Amino acid sequence: MFYNQELTPVLQFSTNLATPPEKWYTVPVYPIARWPEECAFCNAPSGRRISGMVCYSGGAWYHPDYRGRGLASIIPRLSRTIAYSRWNTDFTISVVEPVLVDKGVVARYGYTRVEEGIDWLNSFRGHMFNICLIWMDRTEFLNDLVTQLTESVEYRHQVSARM
Repeated sequence: MFYNQELTPVLQFSTNLATPPEKWYTVPVYPIARWPEECAFCNAPSGRRISGMVCYSGGAWYHPDYRGRGLASIIPRLSRTIAYSRWNTDFTISVVEPVLVDKGVVARYGYTRVEEGIDWLNSFRGHMFNICLIWMDRTEFLNDLVTQLTESVEYRHQVSARM
């Protein structure tokens, strides 16, 4: 999650991702883990469009023994559904390394909108680390949810018919 210098969540005080202050500050669980002058800038084209009730859904790490089991398709959708049911979200966002886009992982998360334009400065990755903003609006979220649920039900019917 990104916070401003006052430790307020950025998405709660900003009108959108790109309006001032455009500089985000990361606040790890253990303050000693934050690198000096660590911050991020959003220059993604849709940064100004993403506003209202915004959910950051991401930051998951899967143990190697559980990778390749479909969790990357299930967990993000579960997270978005819980956020929507609780806060009636307008947008869901996350940030990813470009390699995850190239590998198709972002598509498994259910996102179709990917934009370069997040510059993470002075992090453990070095002076400048470029990451992508991935996002969806409410309509895309609901359409994705219906599609996934429909495919799941159809798959279960096919399996039941074979037995």
